Amino acid sequence: MEIEICKAEQEDVAGIAEIVRELGWFDQMTAEPLAETQVYIANELKLCQADDSHSVYVARAAGEAVLGYVSVHWLPYLIHTGPDGYISELFIRDS
Repeated sequence: MEIEICKAEQEDVAGIAEIVRELGWFDQMTAEPLAETQVYIANELKLCQADDSHSVYVARAAGEAVLGYVSVHWLPYLIHTGPDGYISELFIRDS
């Protein structure tokens, strides 16, 4: 299976929402309708895309749903020539 990694787009929101809900870690998201989770994630993704301080990437098999995602926060350092990435979320489907 060939896996593609690319920046998350609004079309990936449904897949990301499914992954987050499958975790069962977040009672509010588990209890609310899927559509509400998708709206929340869509809004947060827009915030992440607003500047270069955050990146969200998704992994998917060719022509398939999102298999996983990662959220990276880029932190500037005075002693480095560029920012370092801090991974705050990294989740994949159980399957």
